[in-house]
Amino acid sequence: MVNIYFTIVIHHIRFTVFVIIIVYFAYTNSSVFFRHRALIGDCLAALASAFPVAFLEANLNSNNPLSITFNNRGGDYSLEARDVLEKLSKTIGDLQSIIKQVELLAESGATGASEAPYLIEVTLPMLCSYLPNWWRKGPECMNLTSCNDGSNEGGIGQDNKTGNLVPKTKGNTFLANATGPLTTVTADLMNRVLGSVLQLIQTNIDSSHAPWMTRIATRTQPIVANSTADMLGQYFLPVSERLLEHALIVERVEEAYRAEKRAGSESVGEREEELSRLVEILVRNLFAFYPLLIKFVDRHRSAWLKKPTYETQRLFSAVARMFLVWIRATTTSKVLNNNNNNNNNNNNNNNNNNNNSNNGNKINLKTINNGEIDQSTKYTA
Repeated sequence: MVNIYFTIVIHHIRFTVFVIIIVYFAYTNSSVFFRHRALIGDCLAALASAFPVAFLEANLNSNNPLSITFNNRGGDYSLEARDVLEKLSKTIGDLQSIIKQVELLAESGATGASEAPYLIEVTLPMLCSYLPNWWRKGPECMNLTSCNDGSNEGGIGQDNKTGNLVPKTKGNTFLANATGPLTTVTADLMNRVLGSVLQLIQTNIDSSHAPWMTRIATRTQPIVANSTADMLGQYFLPVSERLLEHALIVERVEEAYRAEKRAGSESVGEREEELSRLVEILVRNLFAFYPLLIKFVDRHRSAWLKKPTYETQRLFSAVARMFLVWIRATTTSKVLNNNNNNNNNNNNNNNNNNNNSNNGNKINLKTINNGEIDQSTKYTA
């Protein structure tokens, strides 16, 4: 019975590998799929979070009982199965090279984001889903008591008495036979990716051609849970203050627009267009950054309340001033209210028709069960 079940599992894994290869290779090699890249990224993210083998770390798969390379038993499988595994490693690449690509993308600024959109829309969602899933099975969670928040359920643990690897979930008999580390994913790797994402957001704050900004927060949220407090001064604070600068610019433009409108100036139309464009970019930036900031603050706020620092005071001041500008800016409020009304109408239509439209960028600040931000409603920039 166990052998039959194991065979079924292997066939499911083989099929999933085919899906990953087809989806990833089809997008990166055909312009036909470019307009569907956000959906393709979601698909790969879902597969990466459920895949039982660390497919981005092929050198460790020989330790995983669910891999066909476990105990060098690859010869027991067909040439087709071994060919699938080889194609997967060549098509997607390894974990370190993908993280390096993301870091180089962040350093390249706005031009890099426009030249390699597949890294943001396809590769990054897959990576941000892969990392937390395998971190729970990695070296930092090997001790059964080291991950006591429940997030490591289904991972691998180490028996403190015998030193043997054991499954963290009852009935998970296959992973109990692991002969070594299954992954090298650590919190430091996740922080590197998160830092690159925040750097990417900061360099594209003024960009008017960054539609991915409305979706990047929901892709990146899973890796914020392991963020360290030192990321505040290096990443979160600079982005917060840069957003505040942008908001103050919008406020000055709105004041100029009001003055020109009262004076009946001929340039009031141009000023209104400029204001509308700036407000749309500002709202887009807020939706890209604040969901990540909220989760980051929620993780560290208890420590900051006990021992406040100069950086935390600057962060809270920047956020407070941002909301004051938000309240005073009537144009921003109108844009947000219009989008919220559109979101409510779209949600009602979706519930009635039960057909999910892929038009527009999706954002919604509802909180789902695991405490993350569910960004699933429509925002039109």
